[in-house]
Amino acid sequence: MTIASIRPATTLRDVDAVFQETFHMPDLGALHVVLATVVANRMAGEPVWLLLVGPPASAKTETVETLADLAETVTLSVTTKAGLLSGSTEKGGTGGVLLEGGERFLLVIKDFTTIASEHASTRTEVLAILREVFDGRVERAVGTGGGRRLKWRGHAGCIACATEAVDTVDMANFGERWVRYRLPESDEDDRFLTGLVAVGNLGRQREQRARRLAVVTAFFADLVAPEQLPALSADEEDHLIVLADLATRCRSGVVWGGGHHDEILQVPQPEEVPRLLAELGQLSAGLSVIGVGDDERWRLLTKCALDGMSSLRRKVIDALLAASFDPATATVAGRCRLPQTTARRHLQELVALGIAELTGEGPERWRAAEWLVDKWGELVP
Repeated sequence: MTIASIRPATTLRDVDAVFQETFHMPDLGALHVVLATVVANRMAGEPVWLLLVGPPASAKTETVETLADLAETVTLSVTTKAGLLSGSTEKGGTGGVLLEGGERFLLVIKDFTTIASEHASTRTEVLAILREVFDGRVERAVGTGGGRRLKWRGHAGCIACATEAVDTVDMANFGERWVRYRLPESDEDDRFLTGLVAVGNLGRQREQRARRLAVVTAFFADLVAPEQLPALSADEEDHLIVLADLATRCRSGVVWGGGHHDEILQVPQPEEVPRLLAELGQLSAGLSVIGVGDDERWRLLTKCALDGMSSLRRKVIDALLAASFDPATATVAGRCRLPQTTARRHLQELVALGIAELTGEGPERWRAAEWLVDKWGELVP
């Protein structure tokens, strides 16, 4: 019997311990959701696309880089049609990320923020390509006059990292594909402890990265994921449906006009439930398989669902839900630490979507819609 054959299996607790030794991580939720997304994309069902959102230097990239040695991982650095699918195989190239990954792989985008900073026309094209990848079918005409058609069919999961600059890109009206996890805001104590751990790691960063990579690789080598999703109880199914309904309504977008008289021009019908429901169901299974307990699993699913709305919209909703009376615009702005014009814009969007109500004109007063109060109280701890 070899030493390797008697090595104890690497558990989630082992992974947590290594990360907490090398980072200040009071909330391990982001790590667990990343690991669960890998498992969710290994099982039968729809792909899960996770977007980690947080400030620079918040360990987002360091976390996803631990997936580098997994067989299914393909890293995307250039988000263009040619970068995803090209005819370069004839010249010794890979043919793009999709052909390199094959029929089933996990796409890792370490800096999705660059897409948000692209010119609007380029950004729209990139988002359209990524939607095709999510849907499992990409076609591209190449050659003189588009005489040759390249095709990819398959299942591509995705994990990407971005700063809150991604909130400036309205993806809701183009068919949202992402489940987002926003890193919790750090208070003064957290920032100091983060710095304290970083000082202790000076000169050892490469060693610490190797430790994290090794423990995550070992964790997945020991993990046996079922081909089919674990069954949900009837109560869990109902809970998931209500959560997906609440989240899709709250993350739906409106269309604003430009110019001096900026106003809402269109209120599209809210996003329907099935796509987000499918991703949350897959993610729920992944969390269960890696060993996350039921209470924590539902906390993370709820957070992932509601983190789909922008951070500013969430602040405005929280202010309305916390108010004991119908607050004025200035009151909401003060509680959210926003200019009144910004707060009013978000409040107007919420009213247009039926999430809030305008109850007074002099001054303007607002309240959360009754259905929102009921569902929020039922689902959010």
